[in-house]
Amino acid sequence: MQSLYADFQKEDAEIYAVSDNSVSDHKKWVASSERIDQVNYPLLADNNHILAKMFASFDEESNETCPGTFIICPGRKFKAFELNTTGIARDAQPILKMLRSVKDLRKNKNSTCSISCQR
Repeated sequence: MQSLYADFQKEDAEIYAVSDNSVSDHKKWVASSERIDQVNYPLLADNNHILAKMFASFDEESNETCPGTFIICPGRKFKAFELNTTGIARDAQPILKMLRSVKDLRKNKNSTCSISCQR
């Protein structure tokens, strides 16, 4: 995500990384990982699973949070989301493409996404 963060910002979007680890765990993680130390967007702690439950990404049975991507528009409306099993890699490029599609649909009054959103 970090490699395309500037592209997300050009689209007037913000990225938040949320994990079910505590703030102190995040601090240790940032200190021990050069890659994570380079991240310029907020890393939020959800160790009580409040956001995970609100976004329906918490599995009560296994007591685990599924990794997910959520595109939320002004007015707090979910426009696109994806939940994955833990361990499945996610790529920022398709997420950026999805964001552009959502923006195109909003701009064109929910008609079919035009080819212009496929940049």
